[in-house]
Amino acid sequence: MRLIVCLDLNGGMAFNKRRQTRDAVQRRHMNEVLRGEVLLMSPYSEKLFREELTDVSIVADEERYRTLIGAGSEGFEGEWPDNLFVERESVEALLDKADEIMVYQWNRSYPSDVRFPMERLSAYSKVREESFAGSSHDDIMFEVYRR
Repeated sequence: MRLIVCLDLNGGMAFNKRRQTRDAVQRRHMNEVLRGEVLLMSPYSEKLFREELTDVSIVADEERYRTLIGAGSEGFEGEWPDNLFVERESVEALLDKADEIMVYQWNRSYPSDVRFPMERLSAYSKVREESFAGSSHDDIMFEVYRR
């Protein structure tokens, strides 16, 4: 499974059950990277991403999404998605199932109460890194990590 996240400079993902920020250029970049693939995300995320992810098959199935987020590496015997975008929930338990992690990192720090466990990236090798200017952020870092 490929896990996809957007982080601030401190690994922050969300604050008070809301995304920290959004960037249209980042979403278009994600469309190019995932062109032709299927992406599972929450209906909350789908509302923002549907306009830019025109070449990606979005599955916004709340029940399946919640089951995967809640189950993590234990207790789920079903099929894991090829691509899973998470922006408001802890991904700690999901990392055992992730063979690849795509990180979009904003060049700012925001208040956060949900954070990505950055120390867990040491179990992966960075295989891609690029930087691009976004619509709301001067510099967005895109990194891909694989086991």
